[in-house]
Parts: sequence; C-alpha cells; structure tokens
Amino acid sequence: MQQRYITLFIPGLLGANVLRERRYFEGLALAELELLLSRARQRRHQARAPESVLFSLFGHSAAEASPPVAPVTHIVDQGTESDLFCLRADPVHLQPDRDRVVMMGNRQLAVTAEEARQLATEFNRLFGEDGLRLEVPVPERWYLKLGHAPDIRTRPLNEVIGRDIHHHLPTGGDALHWHKILNEVQMLFYASPVNEARRRRGLPEINSIWLWGEGALPQLPAETWQQVWSNETLSAALARLSGSELATLPASAEEWLEQAGAAGRHLVVI
Repeated sequence: MQQRYITLFIPGLLGANVLRERRYFEGLALAELELLLSRARQRRHQARAPESVLFSLFGHSAAEASPPVAPVTHIVDQGTESDLFCLRADPVHLQPDRDRVVMMGNRQLAVTAEEARQLATEFNRLFGEDGLRLEVPVPERWYLKLGHAPDIRTRPLNEVIGRDIHHHLPTGGDALHWHKILNEVQMLFYASPVNEARRRRGLPEINSIWLWGEGALPQLPAETWQQVWSNETLSAALARLSGSELATLPASAEEWLEQAGAAGRHLVVI
C-alpha cells in the first residue's frame, strides 16, 4: 500500500486572538476537527506571518521578517522571473482616523483591470524618469520594478490590515525617500479620474500602494513536496519554483483521497 503523508496549512484556523476566548467555543460541535486534533502531536512555534511559514515549508532557511514574496509570485503572475529588482506594490485603501491612518487592505476594493492599467499609466508617467515602473498583471497584485535593491525593510500587507500604517512603513537607510514616494503616490491617486469616478459611485478609493515582499529569488530544494494542493498564489508559486507538482485544492477530504494517488508528502493549503 502506498504511503501518503499530508500536511495541512490553514492560516487563521482559530481566528483572531479575541476568538481564542473560551466563551466563543462553548457549545460549538466540530466533530471532524476534534477527531483530527485528538490524534495530533502538539508542538509550539513562535508566531510568524503566513508568508514566512510557507517559505519554511518549502525549505527556505533564511529567517527574514519579510520573505521575498515579490520575485516568487511574479513567476505566476507574469509567467517569468523578473528581469529587475521588484517589490509588491499592491493597491490599497487607507482610512484616516483622528491622528492615525488605518490600513484597510484591498479585498473590499474590487479593483478592475482597467482601473489598474489607468493608475499604472499615471504612476509611470510621473515616476518613469526616476527609474520606477509599476506593472499590474493582476488587479489586486501589483509590482514595482527598479534597477537596484533599495535599502529598506518592509512588512507584509496582511500584517498591517486594521493597524496604523505609521508604525509599519518601510525602515532602513532609504526609508525617508520611500516615505516621500508613498506620499506622492497618495496625492497622485487622489486626483486620478479613477478615484473621481469611484467617489461618484460611492466606492472606497484606491488611494495608495503598499510596498512589501522585497528580496532576491530564493533557491529552494527540489521537489520539497510530492504534490501541493492549493488555490493560493504564493504556495502555487513556491511549488513551481521548487519543481513540486501543483494541483487544485479539492472540495473535501474524500475528494483528495480519490485524487491523491501518488505516494509521498502532500501539502494542502487552505
């Protein structure tokens, strides 16, 4: 009988910290999950961002607080390795709140491909002479290309959602220069016809970008997993980079058992 070993990676399984309170789980019956956990071995790990955990699952040994997401996802979104240094420059909505500015992310924005192209055109017209180029292969995932690696360290977008951005802006030797660029981007986007139209329709503005995921394309061990099951971009890109076979996430465990015929280690990302 072929031996198959499955690793489930489920970020946010128990929700935010507030959901760890006992009162939220009183009377809640999750028989299948209880059975699975009752047969598991518990190990404690230091809390890390989902992106960092994914990189480690693919054998990436570096311990960056912000792993090189941009060059990895670029492979899936653009179909090739980036010819220049790149950062993720995802479109976001920032919400002023008294003496702070809160990151709302981009899930509620529903950015269209046409809006993304128009904002990229305006950005590149303004910053092209500075050697910056904004590419928008996917409406919600953008890339900033530049000829050299800036001296900055960034924070993943998911870590900043719901928080004051001022505590999470780029740090490092070039930080102030990039803070200035982000301020200019916000002014540019505010005046854009894209956001004028969104304001008329009562939609939240695409009023900034969030820079993150910088770094060099990593070298990963070959075929870390026999098969990776995922509909998520970063894990799909890491599977491709490592040479692991990639499959669509099944709808159920029964469906996975039917499809996962190969022996070996399987990673399921939910």
